[in-house]
Amino acid sequence: MTNSLFIYWKLPGKKEIFTIANPQISNISETDLSDEGFIFLPYNKNKLGYLIKGKINATIDIKFPEFLKNETQLNFQDNHGHYVSIVTNAIDKIKNEDFKKVVLAHSSIQQLPNNFDLKLFFEKICNNYPNAFVYCLSIENEIWIGATPEVFLKKENDLFLTYALAGTKQLNEGIKFSIKEQEEQSLVKNYIVDKLIHLKATNINISKVREFNTGNLKHLINEIQFNCTKPIEIINEMHPTPAVCGAPLEPASIFINQNENLDREFYSGFLGPIYKNKNFSFWVNLRCAKINNDLIKFYAGAGITENSLAESEWQETEKKIDTLRSLL
Repeated sequence: MTNSLFIYWKLPGKKEIFTIANPQISNISETDLSDEGFIFLPYNKNKLGYLIKGKINATIDIKFPEFLKNETQLNFQDNHGHYVSIVTNAIDKIKNEDFKKVVLAHSSIQQLPNNFDLKLFFEKICNNYPNAFVYCLSIENEIWIGATPEVFLKKENDLFLTYALAGTKQLNEGIKFSIKEQEEQSLVKNYIVDKLIHLKATNINISKVREFNTGNLKHLINEIQFNCTKPIEIINEMHPTPAVCGAPLEPASIFINQNENLDREFYSGFLGPIYKNKNFSFWVNLRCAKINNDLIKFYAGAGITENSLAESEWQETEKKIDTLRSLL
C-alpha cells in the first residue's frame, strides 16, 4: 500500500471534486474547529481521529498514488450466522425493556479484483450517487472510501443543520415504510431534539418527515435546523446518535460492545471539511469501506427494534453494503 497522504471529496448535488493542497495530518482526540481542513473521527469517542490541515481547493486533476497490493490470506467468516444471532438476542432485550433500539453492524471482506483501479472506483461512486457525500482518503497505509447520505452537522454562518435519518427500503421495491421503520426514525428525531433543547439550542425547526432517496435505497428523514453558540458541545453530545448506536444510548452502547464483535474503526464516525470562514459540513461515515493491501472491507448496520426480524435486518445490511460492492 501507499503511505502517501491524499484526500478527495464531493458534496451532494455537486460535480466539483475538492482536495487539500499539501495536506498536514495530526491526531486529535476530539473535534477541533480551529483550522481549515478535513476532519475524520471514529465511532469510538475514546479512540484518536485525524485532522488533515491545509487549504481546500476544487480540482479536476485527481491523482491517486499507485499502491502495491501485498497478497493477504482471506479467512472465511460466518458473519450471517453471528449477525442473525445477535439481532435475535437484541430483540429479546428490547422486549425485556433493556433498551428501545440498538444499531448492529457487521463487515464483509473480499479481495480486490486484479485490475482494480482506485480512481475509476471513486469516479463510479461519484457518478452513481450524485446526492451523497463521496470521499476517498488515505491514512496510516489504509484507504477509506464512501458515499454517505446522512448529515451529522452542518454550519452555514449562524444556521446549523442536522438529519434525523433512519429506516431503510430498497428504492425499487414499491413497499411502504412500516410501523417498525417509522418508530425507528422517530426515536432518532426525538433523541436529537431532546439533546438540542438540553444544550440550549434556539430556533429549533423540524421539517415534516419525508422519504429520502439515496440512490439504491430510501430512508425516512426530518431535517432539523437550529441556532447555537457552542457547536463543539453539540458535536460531542450528539455523537454517536441513535441512528448509529441506539436508544437509550448507554445500554445500547454496552450491548454493542459486548455482542457486535467488530471494531467499527471509522465506520459510523463522522467526517467532512472545515472551511476558512469556520463553516463546516460533517457527515456520518456510512456506506463506506476500508482498503488494505489486496483486501476491501465493507461496513453496514441496521437499526433493531421490537418489531425487527433478524433475517430481514441481515438483508438490509447486505443491500447497504451493495452501495459500494456492486460497483467493484
